[in-house]
Amino acid sequence: MKNPSWRYCILIFAASWLLQGIGIYRVAGNVDSPAITPFLIAAMFRPALGVLALMWVSKPVRAEVLWRVNLRVFTVTPYAVLIPTLVAFSVIAIFSTMNWGHSSFFSFSSGGVHVQSGRWLLGKGEQSWPFFSCNIVGTAVLYSLVGMIFGGGEELGWRGYLQGRLIAQYGLSKGVTILGLLWSFWHLPLLLAGYNYPEHRYLGAFLFSPILLVASSFFMARGSL
Repeated sequence: MKNPSWRYCILIFAASWLLQGIGIYRVAGNVDSPAITPFLIAAMFRPALGVLALMWVSKPVRAEVLWRVNLRVFTVTPYAVLIPTLVAFSVIAIFSTMNWGHSSFFSFSSGGVHVQSGRWLLGKGEQSWPFFSCNIVGTAVLYSLVGMIFGGGEELGWRGYLQGRLIAQYGLSKGVTILGLLWSFWHLPLLLAGYNYPEHRYLGAFLFSPILLVASSFFMARGSL
Protein backbone atom coordinates (compact mmCIF):
# COMPACT_ATOMS: atom_id res chain seq x y z
CA MET A 1 0.00 0.00 0.00
CA LYS A 2 2.54 2.58 -1.21
CA ASN A 3 -0.03 4.97 -2.64
CA PRO A 4 -0.61 7.76 -0.07
CA SER A 5 -4.13 8.36 -1.42
CA TRP A 6 -5.25 4.87 -0.42
CA ARG A 7 -3.51 5.10 2.95
CA TYR A 8 -5.40 8.34 3.50
CA CYS A 9 -8.70 6.65 2.54
CA ILE A 10 -8.12 3.75 4.92
CA LEU A 11 -7.39 6.08 7.83
CA ILE A 12 -10.35 8.43 7.31
CA PHE A 13 -12.72 5.53 6.62
CA ALA A 14 -11.64 3.82 9.84
CA ALA A 15 -12.05 7.01 11.89
CA SER A 16 -15.36 8.02 10.26
CA TRP A 17 -16.93 4.54 10.37
CA LEU A 18 -15.96 4.29 14.03
CA LEU A 19 -17.70 7.58 14.84
CA GLN A 20 -20.77 6.62 12.82
CA GLY A 21 -20.86 3.22 14.54
CA ILE A 22 -20.61 4.75 18.01
CA GLY A 23 -23.37 7.22 17.15
CA ILE A 24 -25.65 4.45 15.84
CA TYR A 25 -24.98 2.40 18.97
CA ARG A 26 -25.67 5.35 21.28
CA VAL A 27 -29.10 5.97 19.71
CA ALA A 28 -29.90 2.23 19.55
CA GLY A 29 -30.17 2.31 15.77
CA ASN A 30 -32.60 5.24 15.65
CA VAL A 31 -30.64 7.37 13.17
CA ASP A 32 -33.38 10.02 13.17
CA SER A 33 -32.60 10.83 16.81
CA PRO A 34 -31.01 14.28 17.35
CA ALA A 35 -28.59 12.59 19.75
CA ILE A 36 -26.63 11.18 16.80
CA THR A 37 -25.91 14.64 15.35
CA PRO A 38 -22.63 15.35 17.25
CA PHE A 39 -21.19 12.04 16.05
CA LEU A 40 -22.17 12.76 12.44
CA ILE A 41 -20.66 16.24 12.57
CA ALA A 42 -17.44 14.83 14.01
CA ALA A 43 -17.36 12.17 11.29
CA MET A 44 -17.95 14.76 8.55
CA PHE A 45 -14.79 16.63 9.55
CA ARG A 46 -12.52 13.55 9.47
CA PRO A 47 -11.63 13.95 5.74
CA ALA A 48 -10.71 17.61 6.24
CA LEU A 49 -8.70 16.94 9.38
CA GLY A 50 -6.82 14.20 7.53
CA VAL A 51 -5.94 16.58 4.70
CA LEU A 52 -4.90 19.32 7.12
CA ALA A 53 -2.59 16.85 8.85
CA LEU A 54 -1.04 15.92 5.49
CA MET A 55 -0.65 19.61 4.60
CA TRP A 56 1.06 20.20 7.93
CA VAL A 57 3.73 17.55 7.37
CA SER A 58 4.13 17.71 3.58
CA LYS A 59 4.81 20.80 1.50
CA PRO A 60 4.05 19.00 -1.82
CA VAL A 61 0.60 18.06 -0.54
CA ARG A 62 0.08 21.63 0.67
CA ALA A 63 0.75 22.90 -2.84
CA GLU A 64 -1.61 20.49 -4.63
CA VAL A 65 -4.69 20.63 -2.37
CA LEU A 66 -7.55 22.74 -3.75
CA TRP A 67 -8.60 24.73 -0.71
CA ARG A 68 -8.85 28.29 -2.04
CA VAL A 69 -12.23 29.59 -3.23
CA ASN A 70 -12.30 30.66 -6.88
CA LEU A 71 -14.89 32.46 -9.00
CA ARG A 72 -16.10 29.22 -10.60
CA VAL A 73 -17.60 28.25 -7.24
CA PHE A 74 -20.14 31.06 -7.56
CA THR A 75 -21.10 30.16 -11.13
CA VAL A 76 -22.26 26.68 -10.06
CA THR A 77 -23.91 27.74 -6.77
CA PRO A 78 -27.48 28.00 -8.19
CA TYR A 79 -27.12 24.52 -9.69
CA ALA A 80 -25.81 23.19 -6.37
CA VAL A 81 -29.16 24.16 -4.84
CA LEU A 82 -31.39 23.27 -7.78
CA ILE A 83 -30.01 19.87 -8.80
CA PRO A 84 -30.08 18.13 -5.36
CA THR A 85 -33.62 19.45 -4.84
CA LEU A 86 -34.79 18.10 -8.20
CA VAL A 87 -33.02 14.78 -7.57
CA ALA A 88 -34.67 14.43 -4.14
CA PHE A 89 -38.17 15.02 -5.50
CA SER A 90 -37.48 12.80 -8.52
CA VAL A 91 -36.50 9.95 -6.20
CA ILE A 92 -39.67 10.46 -4.16
CA ALA A 93 -41.76 10.46 -7.34
CA ILE A 94 -40.11 7.26 -8.61
CA PHE A 95 -40.52 5.45 -5.29
CA SER A 96 -44.16 6.52 -5.00
CA THR A 97 -45.00 5.58 -8.61
CA MET A 98 -43.32 2.17 -8.36
CA ASN A 99 -44.86 1.51 -4.92
CA TRP A 100 -41.40 1.00 -3.43
CA GLY A 101 -42.16 3.34 -0.54
CA HIS A 102 -43.80 6.60 0.41
CA SER A 103 -42.78 9.95 1.78
CA SER A 104 -43.37 10.54 5.47
CA PHE A 105 -42.72 14.26 5.00
CA PHE A 106 -45.73 15.29 2.91
CA SER A 107 -48.70 14.05 0.94
CA PHE A 108 -50.29 15.57 -2.15
CA SER A 109 -53.85 16.33 -3.11
CA SER A 110 -55.49 18.26 -5.92
CA GLY A 111 -55.89 21.26 -3.65
CA GLY A 112 -52.36 21.40 -2.31
CA VAL A 113 -49.93 19.67 0.01
CA HIS A 114 -50.10 18.45 3.59
CA VAL A 115 -46.62 18.80 5.11
CA GLN A 116 -46.45 16.26 7.92
CA SER A 117 -42.88 16.27 9.21
CA GLY A 118 -39.39 17.56 8.62
CA ARG A 119 -37.63 20.86 9.23
CA TRP A 120 -39.31 23.26 6.78
CA LEU A 121 -38.45 26.95 6.70
CA LEU A 122 -42.08 28.04 6.31
CA GLY A 123 -43.55 25.42 8.62
CA LYS A 124 -45.84 22.42 8.25
CA GLY A 125 -49.54 21.76 7.77
CA GLU A 126 -51.91 22.32 4.86
CA GLN A 127 -50.31 24.47 2.16
CA SER A 128 -51.31 25.67 -1.27
CA TRP A 129 -49.10 24.78 -4.22
CA PRO A 130 -47.60 28.32 -4.52
CA PHE A 131 -46.87 28.44 -0.78
CA PHE A 132 -45.38 24.94 -0.80
CA SER A 133 -43.17 25.91 -3.76
CA CYS A 134 -41.85 28.87 -1.76
CA ASN A 135 -41.33 26.54 1.19
CA ILE A 136 -39.24 24.20 -0.99
CA VAL A 137 -37.09 27.03 -2.35
CA GLY A 138 -36.52 28.63 1.04
CA THR A 139 -35.74 25.32 2.72
CA ALA A 140 -33.42 24.23 -0.09
CA VAL A 141 -31.42 27.47 0.08
CA LEU A 142 -31.21 27.37 3.89
CA TYR A 143 -30.05 23.78 4.08
CA SER A 144 -27.63 24.27 1.20
CA LEU A 145 -25.96 27.03 3.23
CA VAL A 146 -25.91 24.86 6.35
CA GLY A 147 -24.65 21.92 4.30
CA MET A 148 -21.90 24.10 2.83
CA ILE A 149 -20.52 24.70 6.32
CA PHE A 150 -20.52 21.09 7.46
CA GLY A 151 -19.98 19.66 3.98
CA GLY A 152 -16.71 21.54 3.83
CA GLY A 153 -15.39 18.99 6.28
CA GLU A 154 -15.84 16.33 3.63
CA GLU A 155 -15.13 18.35 0.49
CA LEU A 156 -11.60 19.28 1.42
CA GLY A 157 -10.93 15.55 1.36
CA TRP A 158 -13.00 14.51 -1.67
CA ARG A 159 -12.64 17.36 -4.15
CA GLY A 160 -9.73 19.18 -2.51
CA TYR A 161 -7.31 16.28 -2.17
CA LEU A 162 -8.46 12.96 -3.63
CA GLN A 163 -10.06 14.16 -6.86
CA GLY A 164 -6.86 15.45 -8.44
CA ARG A 165 -4.86 12.41 -7.36
CA LEU A 166 -7.41 9.90 -8.62
CA ILE A 167 -7.80 11.69 -11.96
CA ALA A 168 -4.03 11.82 -12.40
CA GLN A 169 -3.75 8.09 -11.69
CA TYR A 170 -6.85 6.70 -13.43
CA GLY A 171 -8.02 9.39 -15.88
CA LEU A 172 -10.97 11.76 -15.64
CA SER A 173 -13.96 9.41 -16.00
CA LYS A 174 -12.58 6.51 -13.99
CA GLY A 175 -11.04 8.78 -11.36
CA VAL A 176 -14.26 10.72 -10.73
CA THR A 177 -16.26 7.46 -10.67
CA ILE A 178 -13.94 5.98 -8.04
CA LEU A 179 -14.22 9.19 -6.04
CA GLY A 180 -18.04 9.03 -6.15
CA LEU A 181 -17.99 5.42 -4.95
CA LEU A 182 -15.61 6.28 -2.10
CA TRP A 183 -17.83 9.21 -1.14
CA SER A 184 -20.89 6.96 -1.09
CA PHE A 185 -19.34 4.06 0.83
CA TRP A 186 -17.90 6.49 3.37
CA HIS A 187 -21.56 6.81 4.50
CA LEU A 188 -22.08 3.01 4.55
CA PRO A 189 -22.71 2.48 8.32
CA LEU A 190 -25.39 5.19 8.33
CA LEU A 191 -27.02 3.95 5.13
CA LEU A 192 -27.16 0.37 6.41
CA ALA A 193 -28.72 1.68 9.62
CA GLY A 194 -31.56 3.17 7.57
CA TYR A 195 -30.41 6.76 7.04
CA ASN A 196 -31.90 8.30 3.85
CA TYR A 197 -33.43 4.99 2.68
CA PRO A 198 -35.12 3.47 5.77
CA GLU A 199 -37.43 1.17 3.82
CA HIS A 200 -34.77 -0.01 1.36
CA ARG A 201 -31.51 0.35 3.24
CA TYR A 202 -29.52 -2.24 1.23
CA LEU A 203 -30.68 -0.92 -2.14
CA GLY A 204 -29.94 2.58 -0.86
CA ALA A 205 -26.47 1.69 0.39
CA PHE A 206 -25.30 -0.38 -2.59
CA LEU A 207 -27.29 1.03 -5.53
CA PHE A 208 -29.15 4.33 -5.07
CA SER A 209 -26.50 6.20 -3.07
CA PRO A 210 -23.56 5.14 -5.29
CA ILE A 211 -25.45 6.15 -8.45
CA LEU A 212 -26.44 9.50 -6.95
CA LEU A 213 -22.99 10.37 -5.60
CA VAL A 214 -21.10 9.23 -8.69
CA ALA A 215 -23.39 11.44 -10.79
CA SER A 216 -22.95 14.31 -8.30
CA SER A 217 -19.17 13.85 -8.41
CA PHE A 218 -19.08 14.50 -12.16
CA PHE A 219 -21.12 17.66 -11.70
CA MET A 220 -19.04 18.87 -8.76
CA ALA A 221 -15.80 18.08 -10.60
CA ARG A 222 -16.77 20.66 -13.21
CA GLY A 223 -16.71 23.44 -10.63
CA SER A 224 -13.38 22.43 -9.12
CA LEU A 225 -11.18 21.47 -12.09
